Amino acid sequence: MPVISHNNSEFHLSHTEEEKLNEFQVITNFPQEDLPDVVRLLRNHGWQLEPALSRYFDGEWRGDSEEIVREPTQIPTPIDNTSAPPMLGPRPLSFTTSLPVIRPLPANFRHDFRTIGLNGRPNTVWSMLESFSYDGNPFLFVLLLIPRIINRLSATIFTFFCTLLSLHSVSGGSHSGKPKISKVPKTPTRETHIPLAEILGDTKDKDAFCQLKSFEPEIPFNEALRIAKEEFKFMLLILVGDTYDTDTDAIDVNSKLLLEKILLNKKTLQYLRKIDNDLIIYLKCVHELEPWLIARQLGVRNTPEIFLIANVANRIAHSETVPSQRLSVLAKLKVNSLNKFLQSLTNAVDRYSPELVVNKTEMHELRMSREIKKLQEDAYKKSLEMDKVKAVEREKSLKLAQDLKLNSTNHHLNWLKACIDELQPLDTTGKQSTLQFRTSSGKRFIKKYPSMTTLYQIYQSIGCHIYLEVYSSDRAEWSTALQERIEQLSTDDNVLCFKEGQLDVGSTTSIEELSDIINYEIASFDIGQSKLEFDFELVSPFPKYAVHPDEQTSVDQVPQLWPNGSLLVEALVEEDEEDEEDEE
Repeated sequence: MPVISHNNSEFHLSHTEEEKLNEFQVITNFPQEDLPDVVRLLRNHGWQLEPALSRYFDGEWRGDSEEIVREPTQIPTPIDNTSAPPMLGPRPLSFTTSLPVIRPLPANFRHDFRTIGLNGRPNTVWSMLESFSYDGNPFLFVLLLIPRIINRLSATIFTFFCTLLSLHSVSGGSHSGKPKISKVPKTPTRETHIPLAEILGDTKDKDAFCQLKSFEPEIPFNEALRIAKEEFKFMLLILVGDTYDTDTDAIDVNSKLLLEKILLNKKTLQYLRKIDNDLIIYLKCVHELEPWLIARQLGVRNTPEIFLIANVANRIAHSETVPSQRLSVLAKLKVNSLNKFLQSLTNAVDRYSPELVVNKTEMHELRMSREIKKLQEDAYKKSLEMDKVKAVEREKSLKLAQDLKLNSTNHHLNWLKACIDELQPLDTTGKQSTLQFRTSSGKRFIKKYPSMTTLYQIYQSIGCHIYLEVYSSDRAEWSTALQERIEQLSTDDNVLCFKEGQLDVGSTTSIEELSDIINYEIASFDIGQSKLEFDFELVSPFPKYAVHPDEQTSVDQVPQLWPNGSLLVEALVEEDEEDEEDEE
């Protein structure tokens, strides 16, 4: 049974009640001094979160008259920890500890280190204390240095004794004499990259270690941190000394023993395979620049050292009310012996795995929701683009249809105007040419034209007969044919003219009235005088001679037509179709 202590009070809660209290803490983020009142509030509402939260946010929840019943202190029944599932989700504020934070290296750390080294400044990217001159009291300056000196001496002595114990435990006491402690060098001694084969040497089972998916020998430190942060994986940071020096006295014996006896042990490899999908391993020698900078950041003085890092909730300042996700050093693993190493690694992994699982699940859900949202946005944009394309195509189609209607309207109005002009009396005082015409449908008619009539005017005259399907010069027939043609156009959806009902259907209209109606439509559509388009050709049969609609040539200049002539009216469309049939 969980027991929560606050000042001099103890609250014995069941596991369910503890979970309710933790959920209440996550939602409300109440201060620790309100813990007794919050427990009283939850008990008064039967540990039901909804009414308790409603009462809490109303602001009138401290005045409950019911007192908390002090439960007698009793020895709780021991419960097997393995049977109780770990609490998932972020740790409540009261259980969030302050962990050391690890930072990525600057992107240009190699250039900065090289520049700093040339200038004679301290060889570190992070300037712990910039060089300064103190012009004040020298006694105050000494007081400022005393705490730093004491801390460094304490850390050095403590690290020295831990390393002695580590060497003795790992070597199993088989080495006689004084053990050698390998320190992190003051400056990197290797300018080039140290290959993995040089670090591992000829150790046994190194191939099995290299086959781990979590281990990439060439991965940069910042990239490993990025993966650990974004994918919520554990990062096993291993910093070793020189294990492959030609000078046997310079070899880091402790690091060599760590690799042989602990890291490449079958039990360690078995456990690493178990968590392989949730782990990334960074193994480097501190004599190289990058791991040397990492060691300086973590305050590593002696080698070897192993740290477990992950992106967890970490409250680095007491003023923070809500912990933030930070890349933190979860544990400095023990390297005294194989069992202690595995035990410390297992404990740290088991402690923080539930939090990483929840964070990873939330990350996948958030990523999935973002992908779904992106797909929806892409689909929406694509739909808008398709709508725009359809709108443009629809507009083009409407414009094309409108242009076709305008062209057809112009065609009919021009021919109607030509038909009105054809009824004007001709000059019969001079010489005339008598021409006989025969259409492709067998219609025959005779027309007389003054000598100055151009070939284009003859084409226009014959075109009016064909357009109205009238093959005489009777004005009454022309008037009737014009009226019928206008009535047809008024009901034709392919043209735009004669839609206002100017023509009284069923009544007889004179040529003058029809002319006014036609001129009104021409003015409405702002149609200028344009050449007519002829879909026929005039051909003199004997000898065969094609007459072209030339505006500069008069009829008396063509021997085949002056003073008499015979012409066939041949449709051009029919000739084109015959040519296509011949080609097929």
